[in-house]
Amino acid sequence: MINKKEILFLGVISTTLGTGTFLTNISADSNYYNQVPISNIVGAKKIINVHSSPKFSSGTTVKTYQIGESIKIEGIKGNRFIVNGGYITANKDYVVAATSNISNYLTEVPKSGSIGLKKVSNTYINTAFTERKTKLKVGSMQKISGVRWSDNGTPRLLTSDNTYITANKDYVVGTNTKLANYYYTLPSSKTKFVVLSKVYDYVDTALAYKVSAYNVNSTLTIKGIRWSDGGTPRLLTTDNLYVTANKAKVKTKSTVTVSYNLAANPINKYIKNNYLYRYSVITSAIDSSLPKNSYRNKQPEGVVVHETANPSSTIYNEITYMENNYKDAFVHTFVDDAHIINIANTNYLSWGSGYAGNQRFVQFEQVRVHSKKAFAKELNNAAYYTAYILKKYGLTPSLASSDGKGTVWSHHNVSSYLGGSDHTDPDTYWTTNAKTYFNTNYTMTSFIQLVNYYYSK
Repeated sequence: MINKKEILFLGVISTTLGTGTFLTNISADSNYYNQVPISNIVGAKKIINVHSSPKFSSGTTVKTYQIGESIKIEGIKGNRFIVNGGYITANKDYVVAATSNISNYLTEVPKSGSIGLKKVSNTYINTAFTERKTKLKVGSMQKISGVRWSDNGTPRLLTSDNTYITANKDYVVGTNTKLANYYYTLPSSKTKFVVLSKVYDYVDTALAYKVSAYNVNSTLTIKGIRWSDGGTPRLLTTDNLYVTANKAKVKTKSTVTVSYNLAANPINKYIKNNYLYRYSVITSAIDSSLPKNSYRNKQPEGVVVHETANPSSTIYNEITYMENNYKDAFVHTFVDDAHIINIANTNYLSWGSGYAGNQRFVQFEQVRVHSKKAFAKELNNAAYYTAYILKKYGLTPSLASSDGKGTVWSHHNVSSYLGGSDHTDPDTYWTTNAKTYFNTNYTMTSFIQLVNYYYSK
C-alpha cells in the first residue's frame, strides 16, 4: 500500500517528468479523486464554485458550474481539481469522473432544447437506468431540460417530465435549431404529403445519394420521421427512402371531404338499395412477367375505366388472353359482377390507353355482363375499386377535364383530352345496359357519385 508520503513523492516525480497529468500534493482521501480522469472531464453532481485559490473561501469564488455541466480538468492539487480560471473540489459527492468514452455522448442540452431519437430508446426514473418508465419510438422528439450523471460517470439527458434518457450519440441527436421550418411529427402512420417544388428521395438521411425525383403536386406517402446526424428531420417513405421535411418543399395533404348523391341516377339508387358494401374482395393474381415501367411522376395520377367490347368472353378468358398478348396491351385489373382481379402491380404503368394515359393512370377493364343485377354489381365493384386506388395513392376523386386534370377517367376521356388513342369505351356499353335494364343513362358523372361514396366512407 502506498502511504501519503509516497503519494506526495510520486506527485513530485510526475511533475518533474513533465507528464502534466498529476500535480503535487495529491489527496489520499478516498472521498476525493486523486488523479485526473482519463477523459479529462468531470460532471457536476451539485452546484460547483470555481475559486481563484485552492484555499476555498467566499471571497475567492470566480464563477459557478450548474448541476449537470461537464467540466474540463487541467490538473490536480491535493483535493482540488485545476480548471480554467481556478480550482474546484475533487469531492466525489460533488463531481464524478466522466466515462473514458465521453466523446460518444452528448454532455450538454442542445441549443434547440430537444433531441431526436435515432433508435428505439426508453426513459427511466433513475440515472442508473434500472427502473424503466416509457418506450420511445425511433424518429420521435423529446424536450430536454438538463444533463445528469450516473454514478459511473455516464451522462444522462433529463427530459421535461423529469425522467432520464440515454445521451449516447448512436441513439439521440440534438435537433436543428430551426426545427419550426420542418415537419418532425406525423398525425398517422401513413401520412400524405404534397410536393411544392421538385424534390428527390435518397438512400441516406444526409440526402447525399439521390434515387428519383418527385415533381410539383406529386403525392408522397410517409410512414415515419428519421433524423440526420445534424439533427434535421427527414421524411421516411413507404419505400424506406428519405425525403426532405422542409415545409418550403412539401406540405401535409389536407383531409378532403367529397360529396355524393346516389339518388340522382336510378342505377346508383338501385345499387344503394341493394349492393352498397357488398363489393367483391380484390384478388391479387400478379403476373410477374408483365413489364415494370415507372409512371411519369413515379406514382399514378388517377384511374382509367375500360370495357372489353367482347360480349361473349368471361373474366378468366380476358385475363388469359391479355397475359398471352401483353406486348400489345395490358391493364392492371379486371372487374365483373363477382370479381375484382388484379394481375399487374399498380406501382408500375400498364399499356391500355396510349402513351399519355399509360404514363399517368391505373387502368382496369370491365368484362361485359348481361343482366340488370350483374350490371349493377359490376358498377358497384368498379366504383369501389376506383375509390380504393385513389385512397391508396393519396388522390382525390375528380372528373377528367380538357386541361388534363382530374383523377377519374374513361378511355374516351383519354382519347379526347390527351390523345394517343381513338377508343370511346365504356360509353356504348354503359349506355346500352343502362337503357336496356333501367330505362336511363349512365355516364362518368353518374359513376363518380358512386366513387365519391366509397371514397368518403
